[in-house]
Amino acid sequence: MQKKIRPRSQIYPFDESVSISHKSLNTNNTNNYQVWYYHIADSDYFEIISLTRLLPSDRTQYIIHNNETGGDLERLYIILKGNVTLQTPLGKYKLRKFDSIFCPDNLAHQFQNEGLEECLIGSIVLTKNSNIGFDDFIKYAINNRHEVHDDFEDCDYNNIADEPTIWEFNSIDPVLRTRSKSVGGSERFEWFVEPDELDSVSSTDIICLDPGKKIGFHTHMPEYEGQVEEIYWIFNEKAQLRTEYFDKNVNKYDLIFFPPGSSHQIYNCTLNTLWFGAWIGSDSTNSYKNTLGQDRTGYIEEYKRIIEARKRRGLPIPPETLSD
Repeated sequence: MQKKIRPRSQIYPFDESVSISHKSLNTNNTNNYQVWYYHIADSDYFEIISLTRLLPSDRTQYIIHNNETGGDLERLYIILKGNVTLQTPLGKYKLRKFDSIFCPDNLAHQFQNEGLEECLIGSIVLTKNSNIGFDDFIKYAINNRHEVHDDFEDCDYNNIADEPTIWEFNSIDPVLRTRSKSVGGSERFEWFVEPDELDSVSSTDIICLDPGKKIGFHTHMPEYEGQVEEIYWIFNEKAQLRTEYFDKNVNKYDLIFFPPGSSHQIYNCTLNTLWFGAWIGSDSTNSYKNTLGQDRTGYIEEYKRIIEARKRRGLPIPPETLSD
C-alpha cells in the first residue's frame, strides 16, 4: 500500500509580495498609499491577501465589490498599526490596533488615517464563493473600475449592504491556552472569535507568544476536521516555523499557508514577545474550539508521527517529546 504523502506548509515572504501604489483621495495630500498583495494560489479560502500602508491624513480609494466592480467578494480586515477611521454610507467607525472588521459584498467603504503615525491595515479577500481570481483582482485594483467620489454623500448605490461587523480587540476576553509540555506546547494567550457572519472562515485569532514559547506540533487532519486550511500572519518579530519537512525562520509580515493535513509549529526564537494572527478556513459547522487541545481525536498519534518523520529527515527532536 502506497504511503500517504502529507502536504507541505508554504511561506509567502513579505518582500516577494506584489506592491502597487494608489493615489490618496485626501485633497490636501499628494501622497500615494502603498498596498502589498500576496497570492496564495493553492488556497480555496485565502487566495488574495493584502497589506495597506496609510501615512497621516491619507485616505484609501473607495472600495466596493459587486457584479459591476470585480465580483461579489467579502473582505475581512485587521488593523495592524495606528488609529484608523472606517467610513461607509452608513456612518464612521473608529478602529484601533488588532480590531477586526468584516465588510460584506456591496458595502462601499474607505479607510482614513486621522492620526499622527502611519497606519497598517491587513485585508483577507474571501474567494471561496467567488469566481474572481488573483489576476482579475489586481487588474481591478490597478484600474479602479468603480466610480470614485469625493464624499460618500455623493454615492448612488441602490443596494447598500448591512453595516460592517467590528470585533474590537479590547472587548475580546483573552483565553489562556494550555497544552501539555509532552507534546511540545507552551501556555499562551489568544484573542479568539468565531464569526457567524462568515460562511467560510471558522475563526479569527490573535496569538501572543512569549520568548522561547511555542505552539505544539499539530495537524488539522481532514479525516477528523474536514478540509481545514489555516494561515498565520507574523505581525512584529522573527519566528521559526517547524514542520515534519523543514525548520525555517519567517519574518515580520510574512504569511504562512497550511493546506489541509500539513503539520506545523511556531516557535518564538527572539527575546521579544511575538504577535501573529491565525485564520481557519473551513466549510465545517463544527466549532473550531472543539478541535483544540491534545485530547482531540488522533492528536497524540499524529504528534508521534510528526516526530518520527523529523527523525527520519535528521531534524531536531524537541526535548519534551513523548516516549512510547
